[in-house]
Amino acid sequence: MTSVYAACDAASDSPELRMVLLGNTGVGKSATGNAILGREAFRETETTECEIQRGRVEDRNISVIDTPAINTTTLSTDRLKTELERCISLSSPGPHVFLLVIRVRRFTEEERNTVKWIQENFGEEALKFTMVLFTGKEELTSRQWKMFFEEQHIQHFSEQFGGGYSLINSKKEVSPAQITKLLEKIDEMVKQNRGQHYSNEMYKVMQKKKVEEATKAEEEEKKIEKELLKQHQEKEREEQEKKRRDGIKKQQGQEAKMQKKEWKRKDERRDNDIAQESETKAAEEEEVEKIKEEQTVLVTLLNTADSRAPETKERLKNSNKRLQNRQSMETTTLDEGMRTEDGVGEEQSKERKEESVKYLSKADREKERERCTREDLRRQEESRRERERIKWEQEQAVMEGVSERESDVRIVLLGRPHAGRSATGNTILGREAFGKDLIKSPSATICKRQDGMVGNKSVTVIDTECNRSRLNHSEFEECMRLCSPGPHAFLLVIRSPTFARVNETFYPLKNHFGDEFLKRSVVLITRGDKWGRVEHKDLHYSLGQFVDSCGGAFHVFNNEEQVDRTQVTELMEKIEAVVERNGGQHYTNEMYQEVQRKRNEEWSCSVS
Repeated sequence: MTSVYAACDAASDSPELRMVLLGNTGVGKSATGNAILGREAFRETETTECEIQRGRVEDRNISVIDTPAINTTTLSTDRLKTELERCISLSSPGPHVFLLVIRVRRFTEEERNTVKWIQENFGEEALKFTMVLFTGKEELTSRQWKMFFEEQHIQHFSEQFGGGYSLINSKKEVSPAQITKLLEKIDEMVKQNRGQHYSNEMYKVMQKKKVEEATKAEEEEKKIEKELLKQHQEKEREEQEKKRRDGIKKQQGQEAKMQKKEWKRKDERRDNDIAQESETKAAEEEEVEKIKEEQTVLVTLLNTADSRAPETKERLKNSNKRLQNRQSMETTTLDEGMRTEDGVGEEQSKERKEESVKYLSKADREKERERCTREDLRRQEESRRERERIKWEQEQAVMEGVSERESDVRIVLLGRPHAGRSATGNTILGREAFGKDLIKSPSATICKRQDGMVGNKSVTVIDTECNRSRLNHSEFEECMRLCSPGPHAFLLVIRSPTFARVNETFYPLKNHFGDEFLKRSVVLITRGDKWGRVEHKDLHYSLGQFVDSCGGAFHVFNNEEQVDRTQVTELMEKIEAVVERNGGQHYTNEMYQEVQRKRNEEWSCSVS
């Protein structure tokens, strides 16, 4: 058979057919390009830059552009985007066909997703200029190909592309007839597209649309986030107001209950005092009345002859003493009467009667004076109790304004699920303060606070759910509220010193919370029972770089040995060093707001 390949030794006036090779890693794009051109035009190694090679096939000019793999891990997203733009430029004024190369024995879900990848990077319009090229036909029998075609739904997959599909052998087994048939199918697709090719203008329109959609989506996301924040703040205000009202109501109820008990106690004591005073008063009055009646009789006897009898004198003397003891006053009048000699006349007897009446008047006055004295004492006691009650109420009012004392050290735990955050919190506090690592559910809280003492310092530990690259605004507010006025240190918890996923785990946190967050971060490696002593040289390279950016602070924990308080003491010393390095200042909400402001400014500049 005559060869369909011809060397591209001289220029030709025949129209040029331009094709771009696409595919995942290892499918053989470069080898396919060499098979089409009939020579070793491309190096069959990993392609990291777009490359164009030209040749003569079937007496026509062919241009083939090889591109980096769709699923490349060597190039960054921005670099891959630059190479895609370059491939459109190399195929100027634009490719007639995108050949999507797939190995028949490697048709996986990743290959199926290439449809979406082409739409996202070249636009919906590019699909009508695309053809699937299955390679490795020789590896399947006709029966196996038929089963593969049916089981993998190749017909449905290829119908999404304007050029359908084509099938050739591997490079070493490919025949000229297969290349001829491939070019014929490409010509059919070009005719179907009325001779048009994919153009740079189409690519620019797609990129512009992509940017507009991304901007619109971001604006919509911001709008939703703003609305959610507004709802959250409103709900929080309502909850705070409800808590305030409930607190006031509860406090008023407690004060009323206490006041009721106090007044009840005072009333009981006052009733007891009054009852006791009444009983005492009644007994005293009864005894005074008896003495007064006895003295009246004795005074009467003074006017009789029997009054000189020794017995009468003794009885009058004793009665006078009793009355003196009761009234606390001197009653010398009756004593003078008792000392009167025998033979006192009628005039002297009258004088003694008048003195007796005068004495009884003094007793009545003393009785009234005692009654007034008791009333004054009762009023003074009530006044003293009232002053005590007012003083107690004033002290209670002062106590309402006294807030809880801030913790000496406030720590926030961050890390992926199962890294050992909660166990670390338990080890620090020396008790089962937290359960297993918090894993967010629709009804779960984002953060949990526990307090304790480490040595002579009060410590607050906040455990967080952190299976994303960052906390959103409401989650951050909850964390800051629990550790108000702000954390002294962030413990970034991982399970291994060879942890390599630093870029996707920790740097997004740094970008979201800023350099001030990084200054207060300490990397904490759990499972210390497995790793033993870990030095900086034992860390994974990327982890070591991140630790250096944190000031070199990292620590190893064995959460299986919570009784070993030495490791906790060493950690607290490192945290204290971090606090001292930051001038004793903790992370604040103002620092977070400043980072968000700068990010918004950068985003606005990039969009404009």
